[in-house]
Amino acid sequence: MDAERAVADCIDFELLAIEAERRGYSTHPAAVDVRRREAVRALLRTDFEATHGSPADIPADAVRQKFEDLKLRYDHPEYRYVVFARAPVPRSEPRGSARDREAEARMRAVYRALLREQPLSIDRWRQIVKQFDDDKLTLQVTTDPINAPRHRRWEENFAAAAFAIPAVGHVSRPTRTRWGWDIILLTKILPEEHRTLAEVEQEFRALIFRPWQKYAFEQWLDRLMRRATVWISPDVDRLLAGGDPLSRDVP
Repeated sequence: MDAERAVADCIDFELLAIEAERRGYSTHPAAVDVRRREAVRALLRTDFEATHGSPADIPADAVRQKFEDLKLRYDHPEYRYVVFARAPVPRSEPRGSARDREAEARMRAVYRALLREQPLSIDRWRQIVKQFDDDKLTLQVTTDPINAPRHRRWEENFAAAAFAIPAVGHVSRPTRTRWGWDIILLTKILPEEHRTLAEVEQEFRALIFRPWQKYAFEQWLDRLMRRATVWISPDVDRLLAGGDPLSRDVP
């Protein structure tokens, strides 16, 4: 926009404002509401967004502290997400008992059926497994993937079987765990990762920006409210009692 056009626009706006004032529009409730909203927006732009408007505005100390809280997102061993089917065998049953052999035989049949259709989706895996579920042997089937890193949280034999599966959509061999005979389906691999804050800072700032901005805004608003002046009308008692201070007799 050139200078002449800018001056012309300013004159037009000024004339419109004068005419609106002449017609009494400046005190119209809608106009008052618009002025109030625009005043709030102007305050936000100049006093808050100027220092809290982008991920680059997050203080370095805040970034470092939050990174420590979320460090496992960028610094972790390999995780595997799995579902499993289980033919339960009570712990009181010795290995090689009739019940243990029956559970093993059933799960080997399940395994052969699964091998024919690899790689498998969770839904298809579950359909095949459920075909072997009957009154003689009720299979336990997980509904959602579970996850854990190697050698943590999982029973040793279960973890070894899960981490021996070669690819997503494939299954483990029937494995004897402390709970019975398990067949595991690998649904996702989260590779091992070790990245520092310096390597991911830009990405990390973008990740935490919205929560940080929301918290900072609440703190900013609280400080603003603490500085606000509250004026109490001398007629407050009459207002609370239901009277109208504007209708009182003027001496």
